[in-house]
Amino acid sequence: MNRFARLAVVGLIAVAAPLAAGAALAQGKEPTEAQMTVAREVVKASGLDRSFEAVIPGLFAQVREQLVTRPEIKADVEEIITKITPEINAKTNDMVNVAAKIFAEQIPEADLTQIAAFFTSPAGVKYVQSQPAVMQEMMTRMQDWTQSLSGVVVERIRNELRQRGKTF
Repeated sequence: MNRFARLAVVGLIAVAAPLAAGAALAQGKEPTEAQMTVAREVVKASGLDRSFEAVIPGLFAQVREQLVTRPEIKADVEEIITKITPEINAKTNDMVNVAAKIFAEQIPEADLTQIAAFFTSPAGVKYVQSQPAVMQEMMTRMQDWTQSLSGVVVERIRNELRQRGKTF
């Protein structure tokens, strides 16, 4: 998974986890159109749809790698990618609808309305605008933290093994 894809996933989790925390499942019950409408607003206003949009350039890059094994078709592949890009970009709405349905199944409409109000408020807009930079910094710091924590774990295990008379 490339760095941008990891950021997209972390962003998705950062937005989705707090929203879904504590929500009761509406098992077997289809969301109403009103729930879906406000849930779509949450997905878009929260910036979650950016995660779906971010997948497409990487997808095209993968397709280029797979298909452009012969130099003579490279220009054709690029022309076709340019031609189909609007159609493929429109397919992000499919994932917006999937995410909206998940939110609508997990969170009551009244709560979704409050969540949408937050994300469209000045503070919510600032929150959404800061997400890419925050996620970038979090990924960097998480890598540093993981490496540091790994060192602590290894040292603790070594000390415990020594105390038990084990050599390694």
